This record gives sequence, structure tokens and C-alpha cells, in this order.
Amino acid sequence: MRKLYYHPGAYFDGKKSICSHCGIELGNNLLSEIPCTVQTAYYTELKNPPGYLLFIDVYNLVPHLRAGVMNEDSIKCFDLEIDPDCEDKLYEAMLAAVSEQGSISTSGHYGLTQPLACMISELAGKGKLKVRKPLQ
Repeated sequence: MRKLYYHPGAYFDGKKSICSHCGIELGNNLLSEIPCTVQTAYYTELKNPPGYLLFIDVYNLVPHLRAGVMNEDSIKCFDLEIDPDCEDKLYEAMLAAVSEQGSISTSGHYGLTQPLACMISELAGKGKLKVRKPLQ
């Protein structure tokens, strides 16, 4: 499991992007494996489903599990198809994760907790959670 932390601002020193809050060098999309001194969202890459950055997207008081693919200057996001038998359990785990990091009444991105990441990986391994690709 790998976490990429968002950094809320950066400046370019002529060679690289530097976080304006903590001073570390940043990769694409203001992300780094080192957390910022300011508490921000993080994205988790799991072995299952492979190749995606996973996060919780809260809006309208509802947590939504999202998967993203990072390119040079943005993250393309996808919905996930969740087996109906698992929806309630996953929803409760997402609520718990959001509560640990903030509040369901605050829209935004939230990271996966360890228990939620394990649940997602297990569900994906069993084929009960799949990334929904957009229509081409």
C-alpha cells in the first residue's frame, strides 16, 4: 500500500516544484509520499484494484469511493461498481474513515483508513468491487 499526500500550494524554484508550506519537493499534481505539515487529503494505491489511486469523495453528506489515474498534470477519476451485497458494509466503513479525518458535513477528499483499505482490497480480489470505465 502506498499513500500520496496532497500539498495545498507550491512554487517553482526554476528546476522543481516546492511545497510552500513544508518545503519538500513535489511530484505531479502537488502529491508526495511525504505528508505536508498542513493536514490534507491523501490518495492510496492498493494492489487490488491495481494501478489506481483510491480516495473517498464526500459531497451532499454522502461518501463516494473513487478511483483515480494520475497523468502528468491531473488525476482522471472513475466511479466504482460495488456488489449490492457489500454496499452497506462499505458505506459504514467509509463513514468511519471520514469521521476519523473530519466530518461528513464537510465536502472534499478523504483518505482510506487501514481497515477500509483492507476491505476494499479484499472486495476487489473477490470481484465485488470494480472500477467503472467511462464510455469512449
